[in-house]
Amino acid sequence: MRGLVYRSFSAIFVALFLMAFASCMTVRDKQTIMENTDSAKTFNGKTIAVLPLKAQTSLAPDSVMLLRREINQRLSENLHSKLPSSKIKDLAIVVDKLNQKNELSNFEQLLSTYENTGVIDKQKTTALGSLLGSKYLLLSRLKVEKLDIVLLRNTGASLELMIVDAGTGQMVWGGSSEWKRGGIFGAGKAPAAEVAENLVNLAFASL
Repeated sequence: MRGLVYRSFSAIFVALFLMAFASCMTVRDKQTIMENTDSAKTFNGKTIAVLPLKAQTSLAPDSVMLLRREINQRLSENLHSKLPSSKIKDLAIVVDKLNQKNELSNFEQLLSTYENTGVIDKQKTTALGSLLGSKYLLLSRLKVEKLDIVLLRNTGASLELMIVDAGTGQMVWGGSSEWKRGGIFGAGKAPAAEVAENLVNLAFASL
């Protein structure tokens, strides 16, 4: 009798383990918002300023802080790799300049206008380009969704990137990515570094 009970519990445990393993699913997707057929030529020798990532989420800001930091670190690295002949102004330099000249509010207004209308404010891009000494600006937006319901745990985020001509306010390249993982018993959890790496690599895929 004891052996039968033991085997029953073992069978249940194995079934639960297999169910948890099978239910863990990761989804990756990428999309080209605007293709630049000759990026190497377009950006050759040109200066591109990497501006801070804008995070959109209904979650508490602290909960996405680590992911935002991980993505910010990878934006410049990927640009350097994708466009080795371009001059990349890294985020730290850009943020320091924006702080020195009290232009962070101008940058925030640029993103808010784009979110509300879908229009890039030429006056603001021109001002930022002049301040940063850059022909192009890299703008980025992050959307984060997480769902925790009893045994179900999901992680989901999307990233939109666009390189804008500072002088004209026109987008010259754009790409987006989506990364989701779902599962039970914690199988849907993912470290920020893994999420960031997947999002950034996928978004930059068409550059």
